[in-house]
Amino acid sequence: MKYATNEERKAARINYSKKYREDPSNREAQRIRMKEYNSSPARREHLRQYAKKYRSNPVRIEARRQYALDPVNIESKRRYYSKPETKEAGRWYSVKSVYGLDKIAHEKMLESQGGACAICEGVNANGRSLFVDHDHKTGKVRAFLCQGCNSGLGYFKENIERMKLAIAYLEKHSTQTPQPQSL
Repeated sequence: MKYATNEERKAARINYSKKYREDPSNREAQRIRMKEYNSSPARREHLRQYAKKYRSNPVRIEARRQYALDPVNIESKRRYYSKPETKEAGRWYSVKSVYGLDKIAHEKMLESQGGACAICEGVNANGRSLFVDHDHKTGKVRAFLCQGCNSGLGYFKENIERMKLAIAYLEKHSTQTPQPQSL
């Protein structure tokens, strides 16, 4: 395809790249390609050698140390990272990159859950938002949990048999009268 100007060519290239990136099938294929590429032994060795060379360069080491110790840079970073919008943007970037949930999907899922923990139907006592619970084998998001329930699942390593044993233990050693379950 012929373009009249370089600007048209550049605009067409940007438009094609944007369409390509936004197509879910292309994104998944790219993710798989990059995972295979970055996990290859040759690539890992190349990165290791590059990092070793970079770390051993005394000029870079000293420049980085001076930059890190400069009071102007320290104050600038402190101001930037203490801004509420920076913290919020960083949080949503993490949620999107780790769980694949953007802000709209997150809020819709939380609303469908009633804004409460999926296990105890409570909220975090410290006022923090609920945690995203996901299957560690598949990466699939399951629901939102309060800190206590999320930690409990983690401590039991999501092992159903281990949880059943803990329930049996508690029932055996319980001093309270059993209450009917409302699940």
